[in-house]
Amino acid sequence: MKNQENNISQDIKENSQQFEEFMINDVTYFTIIPPKYKKRKPYTKKDLHLVYSFIPGIIKGIRVKEKEEVHKGDILCDLEAMKMNNKVLAPIDGKIKKINVKEGDKVAKDYVLFEISTTKKSKIKL
Repeated sequence: MKNQENNISQDIKENSQQFEEFMINDVTYFTIIPPKYKKRKPYTKKDLHLVYSFIPGIIKGIRVKEKEEVHKGDILCDLEAMKMNNKVLAPIDGKIKKINVKEGDKVAKDYVLFEISTTKKSKIKL
């Protein structure tokens, strides 16, 4: 067993350009991180005041109007994708500031459908 660990350790040292070291919960790991992973787009949190299309599809119905007050979880519109009706929900409490789509529009993934402004009373809770 000890001999096997030494061989692994020696292989890692010889191929040190390929292996990268990282730690998780005080345990050291060595791995090869592919170039595709290194070039990935970094994660950014989305603005909760903007409601995005989570899948490409067609807007089948809009259930709110501009300046209408909505609560977290209220249905804003129906989005048909792959012959299934999906409900787009309000992520926060607030008022509909702007509607960027109309019934029948084809939208791509991550398209901004609605803009919501928070009222003074409401606070964003994650």
